[in-house]
Amino acid sequence: MQVAYERGTAPVGERSEQVDLDADGEGDACDDDRDADGIENVDDNCPDTANFDQADLDGDGVGDSCDTDEDGDTIPDLTDNCPLTANTDQADSDGDLSGDACDSDDDNVHWLRTDAGGRVERYHLRSPSYHNWPAVALAAETAIVPDFPLVNKSFELCYSCTDR
Repeated sequence: MQVAYERGTAPVGERSEQVDLDADGEGDACDDDRDADGIENVDDNCPDTANFDQADLDGDGVGDSCDTDEDGDTIPDLTDNCPLTANTDQADSDGDLSGDACDSDDDNVHWLRTDAGGRVERYHLRSPSYHNWPAVALAAETAIVPDFPLVNKSFELCYSCTDR
C-alpha cells in the first residue's frame, strides 16, 4: 500500500527509502524540484536533469539537457552528424563525418598517390584553407598591427584542421 504525504511530511523512516535524485534529504515523491535546478517539476522541461536555462532548441517541450534529439530531425543525437542542426538526409559530401548542413568546410582537399599497381601509396587530407596561408603574408604586408586580426579572419584559416 502506498501512502501519500504532503510535501515534507513523510515520516523519516519512509522518506529514507525513497529515491532522492538531488540528495537534498527529501525523497523525490515529496520533492517539488527533484533535480535542484530551481525550477519546480511541473514547470521543468527536464525534471530529472538539472538545466537552469531550460533551453529547448527544437521547441518540443523536452529540454536540451535530456532531449535525445535536440534539433528535432528524428535522428538521435548519438548518430546524428549534425546534432544541433536539423538535417534528416544526413548528407556528408566530403565524407568527414560532419553533415553538410553544419559543415563549414565541405570541400576538403584529398591528395592520393598510388604505386604502379594502383595501390594507395600515400594519402593526405588538407582543408582548403591550407592554400590560403601564403596570401595572409601578402595581405598583412601593408596592414598596421591592429588590422591583422581582420586580415587574418578574412581568409577563414583553420588552425586545428588537417592543415599539417
